Order: sequence, then C-alpha cells, then structure tokens
Amino acid sequence: MSINNLKSFFNYQAITDPNPQFVVDQIKKTAGEYLNADELAQVQTTYEYARKAHEGQIRQSGEYYISHIVQATRFLMIIRPDLETIKGCLLHDVIEDCDISADEIEKEFGPVVRKLCEGVTKVSTIKYRGEERQIETIKKTFFAMSEDLRVIFIKLADRVHNIQTLHFHPKVEKQMRIVNETLEIYVPIAEKLWLTAYQYLLENWCFHISHPQECTQVIDYLSKPIYNKASEKWVWIITKVLEKEGMKDFEVKGRVKSPRSVFKKLTQKHGSADISSIAGINDLVGFRIIVDTVPSCYLAMGILHNMYTPLVHKIKDYIVVPKPNGYQSIHSIILGLFAFPVEIQIRTEEMDQYAEFGVAAHFAYKEVGYDKQKMQSFRADSRQTQWVGKLQEIVKEYQDDNEGFKQEMKIELLDDTIFTYTPKGDIIELKKGSTILDFAFRIHSEVGLRYRAGLVNGSIVPLDFQLKTGDIVNITTRKNQYSATQSRIYLLQTAGARNQVSKFLKTKIRDKLLTQSIDNLNARLVEEKLPLFKSADCLIWKKYEKKEEELEGKLIEMLDKGGYGSFINIFYKISQKHTAKPVDVSDLKTAEKHNIIIDEQNDLDFVLCPECINSTNPQIIAKSGRNGLKIHHIGCKALRTVSYEKLISAHYKDEDPSIYHFSLTLELNNEPGILHKILELLTNYNLNIKNISFLESTGDMTIGNITIDIGNPGKLNFVIKDLEKSKIFTIVEKKFV
Repeated sequence: MSINNLKSFFNYQAITDPNPQFVVDQIKKTAGEYLNADELAQVQTTYEYARKAHEGQIRQSGEYYISHIVQATRFLMIIRPDLETIKGCLLHDVIEDCDISADEIEKEFGPVVRKLCEGVTKVSTIKYRGEERQIETIKKTFFAMSEDLRVIFIKLADRVHNIQTLHFHPKVEKQMRIVNETLEIYVPIAEKLWLTAYQYLLENWCFHISHPQECTQVIDYLSKPIYNKASEKWVWIITKVLEKEGMKDFEVKGRVKSPRSVFKKLTQKHGSADISSIAGINDLVGFRIIVDTVPSCYLAMGILHNMYTPLVHKIKDYIVVPKPNGYQSIHSIILGLFAFPVEIQIRTEEMDQYAEFGVAAHFAYKEVGYDKQKMQSFRADSRQTQWVGKLQEIVKEYQDDNEGFKQEMKIELLDDTIFTYTPKGDIIELKKGSTILDFAFRIHSEVGLRYRAGLVNGSIVPLDFQLKTGDIVNITTRKNQYSATQSRIYLLQTAGARNQVSKFLKTKIRDKLLTQSIDNLNARLVEEKLPLFKSADCLIWKKYEKKEEELEGKLIEMLDKGGYGSFINIFYKISQKHTAKPVDVSDLKTAEKHNIIIDEQNDLDFVLCPECINSTNPQIIAKSGRNGLKIHHIGCKALRTVSYEKLISAHYKDEDPSIYHFSLTLELNNEPGILHKILELLTNYNLNIKNISFLESTGDMTIGNITIDIGNPGKLNFVIKDLEKSKIFTIVEKKFV
C-alpha cells in the first residue's frame, strides 16, 4: 500500500446512507473477478438480509450499523475470499446484535456460514466486562480458528474498520485501550499469519491515534518526491539491468517502508524519535523482484550483487530457511542505487502471493472463475498450523487464568524471537533471551522435567545459558528420575514452561503427603488387624475405587487433622476406647523441622552427614544420591571428591541464600594472555571472581589460585569441565572455602 493510499485510509468519511449499496457494488466488482453471476446474486441477497436485521441500529459515528458491515466486508476483499467468507462477514454481528438465532442463519445460508458467524460473534453470555470480556472473546476466536482459519480473516477485517472509526469515540482512554489491544493482539496475529495488508492498516492507524504529531511528520517525510519519483526511476533501471543479463519473466516493484515501522526503528534502534535520523534506516526504500523459478531468484541476486555493493552481513536467505510462518524470499541490502542503502527482496510468484496474502494466499486468483475443489481447501502452511495449534494450547492451558493468558500471549505474539536447531536440523522458535531449559520444554514437557545436561554447538553449557539464533542444541535427560526443582522456575523465560514446572512440583508435594497419610492409615489398620489399604479385601478401596481423587483429598486432610480411627470405623467396627497413634515419624529429619531450605524448598527429607554433624561452619550444602539428600557443612572431607553436578544449594531458614566460595589452584603455562583466557571462561558463566593470587613461579610454569563466588553449586560441574577442556592449565586442587 502506498503512502497516498494510507492518507486516504486516515481521511475516513462517515456514511450516513441507510442503504450503502455503492459499497456493496464495489465488493461485487472485486468478487466478480472470480465468482459467477449466481454467486454474486447470493452476495446481494446476504447484504439485504443483514441490512434488514440491523435496521435502526446506529453507531457512535452517527452511521447506520450496516455501514460497518459493508465496510468490514470491503476490507475483507483485500484477500479475495470465497463466497462463504463474504457471507460470514456480512452476517458476523447478526447473532449477537439482532434477534436472529444461529439456527436461522444455518437455515438461510448453510452450516459453514453459521460456523463462521459463531466463530467471530462476541460472547454475550460472558459475565465479565471490559478487558476480561475482551480476553474471553480472543480465547473464543483462537478456538474457532482451529476449525476454520477464515474466522480470523473476518475478525481482522472487522477490526480494521472498527479502528478506522475509533476517533468518533468520545472517551480518549477507551481509544487508547483499543489501540493497545490492537497492537498487542491483532497486529501480531496478522503479522504471524502474514496478512500484510491488515497488519499495515491496523498498526498505522494505531500510530495515527496514539502519536498524531509523529505520524504526520513521518508521513510527510516519506511523501517527498525523492521516494516516489526516484523509486519509479530505479524500478526501470533495475528492470533494464536484469534484461541486459538475459533475464525474462520477471517484474520489479518499489515500496516505501511503513510509517509506524519507521517510527519504531527510530525509537528502538536509534534511541530517538527525531525525524532527521530517518536517513540512517537501511530499508526505508525497497524493491521487490518477482521471478518465475527459485534458480532465477539466485540469478537475479548474483546480477545485482555484481552491479552494486551488497552489505554481506545483511543478506538473509529465507528460501533455504523459511520463517516459521512459511514466508520465503531472499533479502539483500545494497549500496549504489541511492545515496543511502536500499533493500532488495527476490522471490517467486508463488512466494509473493504468500507474502501478500499469508494463509489466505490460496484465495488470491488471477483467473476469472475458480477451481471449486481448490476453494474447499482451507488448510494453512504446516508452520502456521503449528502456530495456530500453539495458540489453542495456550487457551486451554489458561482456561481459568486470564492474567496468565495475557502474559503468555504477549510472549508468544510480541517478543522478539530466535531460531535454534535440534541435532536433526528441526527449527525451534523461542523467545529472545530463552535459556537452554526453555528449549528443553519446547521440545516436550517431559524433556524439560527430566533435563540432565545440554550441549550448545557441541559444548556443555549451564542451565541459565541464553540461546541465540543459529545455535544447535542437544539435550540429555534422566531416564528414571525427574530433575525439576523450584529454583529452575526462575531460569525459564516462557510462562508455559514455568507453569509446567509449578504444576509438577505441586503434584510432587501432594504425592509425598498422600504417601505419608497412607502409611499412617496402614499403621492403624495393622493395629486393628484389618486388611491393608488397596489390598484385595480392603473395604475402603472397594468403596472409593472409582472415586480415587475424592479419597486422596480425604487422606491428605487427615494428615493435617487426624481422624484415621473415625474414618476406618465407617467401614469396619473397631474399638473406639483407644486412639491408635499413626506411624511415629519423630525420627524423620525434614527440612521444615530443622529450619533448612534446600533448593528454595522447606519440605524435603534428608539425612545429616555423620562426619561433619558437629562442624562449627555455619554454611551448609546438599548432595543428592541414590538414598536421597544429605546435608554437609562446607569444609566436610566428603565434598573434596564429590561429583559437583549432584550438589544443591541449601541454607538455614533465618539466613540469606548461600553464596559459596570455591577455590581453584591452577598450574599455568607462562604464556601471554593466559590469564585473560581464564577470566573469559569464568565470565561466560556470569561468575563473580573474589580473589586471584599467584603462589610461585618456576621457569615456564606458575602456580595460581582463583576464588569464585557461585550461588548454584551444580554449575561447578560445567565450569570445571570447560576449564579442563581448554588445556591451557592443570587444576591442582579444587575445594569449597
């Protein structure tokens, strides 16, 4: 869309005609390029039905409501939709706002149109108001998208016209709320599904409302003759250059960057909204070359790179590695066309159709008439299908948690993403700043919960290692043991992964309480010489076998309140003259009883190391093993030969979390820069270096000592392995101090 078209979009004039047939005629003119006469007649009939249904309804702009219906449908025509989608858009508010049922819609227009209308109808029965109601509407939209993606086409077209008339709303605060909602939800959805036209209109109108002065300045700047006339001139020049080299069957198009994108780049990358900084934006003016085949894409790129100077680090090949939404093209920024760099995009006709219409690309036909079978295919590209599926999972995950839903949606839709790879070459999309643990959970929740170690580009990395685009990640897991702990939640950047760990830990604690309560119950059953719980003759289990969850709740409650005897008496006649005591657990050492926090939890069982139980060192540490957890005091001899990956942070409840001091005595080669290499290795792990000293030097060898501070002792395993792998020194001694 050109800057002039955008200005026209901003200059909206309210329609006061109760019968805006002229807009319907525009719709039918576009549809007439691929629908037959009978189908065009159905469009007219549907419009008449909608106009009658909405008769007398007035919008805040003073327009009759039917004007919104036809204007939304006019925007829908950008993607050249099929007949059912046009009908669905014309009728999309009838069920909610008029006295017409979904059954009546199906009777008049068929089940497909009914389904589309229900998919985009606001849920009038929801009791929430304001933001809460809107969140529920968004959830319903994502659910509807799973059955038919045409729902989102109608939803976006509807939003485009709603926001175009937003300035008629008298309350500025509501205008800004809708602007923010559009930028946070609808623009990213349009971008993800590559519905470029809707993204362009929505984000720029939001820019126009929220920053009117800056928007006007950017548009005035982009309206300068140099960007229009020069663009036309260089379209001609690029065409001639390619023709001279023998290329045929191609087309060159010019375009100017979206005003909001310009403003966003000024503020985010240049740190200023100063219009004079616009010249520093590389892709302000761009050209698109449409060719017939993939080899021709690379041929065109070679010709231009031979003629002009490319910025090598800016070449992006999305043909070999498409974007997650399926977008394919070659991008290159070259010097020599203007006094500033310009972007060239090279793609095939099919890729261009997809870039223009995204998931709706299969609706965009050039021929008069269309293939009926083709029109029945509404499946998106596999990557988009996966993304839509991900949205539906988010909705299900946060069905009763709107706040969690909002946060996860912001992560999924808004945050910058990175693209990493599995060893097999599968692309894993993650939020920027994600750790290797986020990667594990993206593969599968079980991989994250059983995480053992991770390699990035062949090297072992710590749990808090942040990934970047291009990293190849390999995860190993524990076969018969879960490794998830409370502290790992804080290493995760994605709300979904954090939620999975929280649920797992809650289940783990519940299982522990349940096991303890069953032990107490069995102890009382043994005293009464009754069948054990869940044995063949157990009357308790026979009653609750199909109500296991209810029984578990009762058992956990009894652990806190007692009442095992009364409970057993419901099923067996036992003596009530005495109250049998539950299993004596007075010797059980629990973290809670001893005021010890292990891995930020105070309900874990442990044993005390007998060798250091009388130690005067106040700092403690936990070690995991086959027999559970063991608490040691720093300085214990057992820690000198321990496997560091088994260590877990621990501290007394009334003290701050432990920061451990760890000493490394090294035998160094006397060579330039060796100390810098050691410090670089340590700083890669975000470790604080407490002390460095050199003990003695003999010829070409020096003995040195480095003391580091570390909060997570398990990280030492990775640190020491990386230091040893460097082979620039030998570790003589390592110990906690």
